[in-house]
Amino acid sequence: MTGVQTCALPISGDYTINFTTALTDANYAVSLSAGNASTGAYSSNAAYSQAPTASALRIAITTVASPPVGTDATYVSVSVFR
Repeated sequence: MTGVQTCALPISGDYTINFTTALTDANYAVSLSAGNASTGAYSSNAAYSQAPTASALRIAITTVASPPVGTDATYVSVSVFR
C-alpha cells in the first residue's frame, strides 16, 4: 500500500483510507474494484457520506443484492489519481 498510512474498517464494508502524505487538496479521482473468489462480485462505490479530504478517503463495499448490504470483500483495490 504505497502512500497509505492506515486503512480503518469501523463497520462491515466501510473503509477509511488515510494517506501517508496529504494531497494538495481533495480534487482527485478514485477507481475501485472489489471481489471474492468464492462468492462472486461486489459493488464498490465512493461513499461520500462525508466529503473526501486531502488526507483521507472513505469507500464502501456492498453486495449486489437489493437492498445492498455492506460487506468485507476478500480483495479490494483502490487507485487515487490527481
